[in-house]
Amino acid sequence: MRGLDRRREPVSVTVTPLMPQQIRDAIARGKQQEVRTIRQFLIASAVVQAAFAALFFVWGGPGTGYLIIVALLTLPLYAIALLWLKRGYAVGAGVMAVSLPIGPLVAYTAAFSVDASVHLLLFIFAVGLFVLVPNDKPQVRLYLALGIFAAFVLCETFFTSERAWATLNQDFMPTFAAINRTNTAAGIILLGVLLHRRMEYSRHILEGAARHGELLATTDELTGLTNRRPIIAQLEQFEADGMSDYAIVLMDIDHFKTVNDEYGHSCGDMMIRHVGFHLREHFRESDMASRWGGDEFLVLMPNIPRRSLVPVLERLRSSIASMAVPCSDHVHHVTVSIGAAHGIAGETADECIAAADHALYRAKEEGRDRVVAVGTSDR
Repeated sequence: MRGLDRRREPVSVTVTPLMPQQIRDAIARGKQQEVRTIRQFLIASAVVQAAFAALFFVWGGPGTGYLIIVALLTLPLYAIALLWLKRGYAVGAGVMAVSLPIGPLVAYTAAFSVDASVHLLLFIFAVGLFVLVPNDKPQVRLYLALGIFAAFVLCETFFTSERAWATLNQDFMPTFAAINRTNTAAGIILLGVLLHRRMEYSRHILEGAARHGELLATTDELTGLTNRRPIIAQLEQFEADGMSDYAIVLMDIDHFKTVNDEYGHSCGDMMIRHVGFHLREHFRESDMASRWGGDEFLVLMPNIPRRSLVPVLERLRSSIASMAVPCSDHVHHVTVSIGAAHGIAGETADECIAAADHALYRAKEEGRDRVVAVGTSDR
């Protein structure tokens, strides 16, 4: 499109923008949720170890007494991890949550062999790495992942049924193995859901931050209207689609320079905000109202019938003129001059803007505070 800077289309407005403070609050809530997840994981793991100790005590045979001691010795370590977490050492507590069970699970597998399927529980902690250890600790994740992998390979390679040195009740052994497989599947699914929710939450923050940045780049700070960029992008799209069924409206504030010179820029800003408010309230959702620069505004109105354009703009002009704008110890009655032009098949958006600008010039020449619209017959 000649004369207009080419811009990318703005991101979808369905994404809710997040202000910097909202982003900080969201990150803080995410960290609090991470702490709660680590705490729940530590408590659940401690309960599982206590359950192992009780199970070995009730169903155990020769050699399980040592395993009861192993299971019970983990409980003080879990208490230490919870204390760390309470004192703010979330990373250390997360690492302990992942690493503490590895030794006991290897010991149980060595005692009963891989037939007991205890070593499959290691997969839970392999997935738990991505939930319990922060993203900014990739080396810690790597070392723990290698440790879990080495433990699994050790179990699969060396702890065969022939090397088992402890026994459970023979009737209970198949049930024990089935429980371990079921718990492994349930744990992986649960952690997968938690990981998905965390990723969605992070995506929400990133998209909200990106949307906020887009708004800063495409929104006029003084009025809250869009600036040139979204208008240019939409006009480029209209040209690419061959669409000419739109109107372009240009307006500026009458005698604005005089107000700025006599009463200061703060009064001028009040007048600009006043006009911007009326533009936001007056037009359809499909219309795009923008601050084009200084005291000049541009509105892009797609699919507006030619017979409806002038009445719509006359109502806008009258609405703006009917309200007084207070500034310091005096008030101003703001009026605007409006020029409008319909698109014509085969013409560029630049030509339509030029026609609207010419109509605006006519409105000023004819006395200001008026609407001049041009259509096909006028050009």
